[in-house]
Amino acid sequence: YSLLVLYGMINEGGPFRVNLTEVAKRYMASLNETAQGKINSWGLTSDYAYWTEWEDKDIPPVSAEVEWMIYDDCNPSIYKGPPKYNCTGFFSWSVHDGIVCPFALVKNISLPVKYPGLAPKNISLVLNHLPEGPVPYTWGPPGGKLEKEVFSPICHFVAKISFDGYLVYLKNSNTWVPVRVSALANIKEGLVEEDGKLTYHMWGVYFETMWCY
Repeated sequence: YSLLVLYGMINEGGPFRVNLTEVAKRYMASLNETAQGKINSWGLTSDYAYWTEWEDKDIPPVSAEVEWMIYDDCNPSIYKGPPKYNCTGFFSWSVHDGIVCPFALVKNISLPVKYPGLAPKNISLVLNHLPEGPVPYTWGPPGGKLEKEVFSPICHFVAKISFDGYLVYLKNSNTWVPVRVSALANIKEGLVEEDGKLTYHMWGVYFETMWCY
């Protein structure tokens, strides 16, 4: 399923970035028009009055999670030279379709090194802050002479982001009304309801440059 998502997305058009707060504003403006202007305020984060004045664990504010990241469609796809294990690499990520939101989109992952045979290294990637890099990593002691040939694959990546929780608005100055964040689903914006959550697929490009000796 995840690979189908990747291949579907990399065949789309130009860069696109959705703003979750702006989507929520438009949704609330539509509700307020239906309510004849009786909505006084609204919020979706923990600093909104509903959550600062009330401790309602059954109606939490919106939170975000990066469920997974995958990498594929690499060029070149494999390293064909002799194996070497003392390496210096530079790694970077650039987003093509992304989302702006008031939540940290953090994913702790193993560095997706395409050069074979190296010990795994971890990185905490903040998808809100892309482009990221180039981030340097080393394996083994530094060499006196770098390999002339550089292994530099470029890959596509997709990250699935899910939002859970509630927006809450104040109506008639005395009534709190919760709305699940999945109500913001909008196909044109790439926001899809899935199992009661709001999901978005971010995609972009991963760059790796590796010198080994």
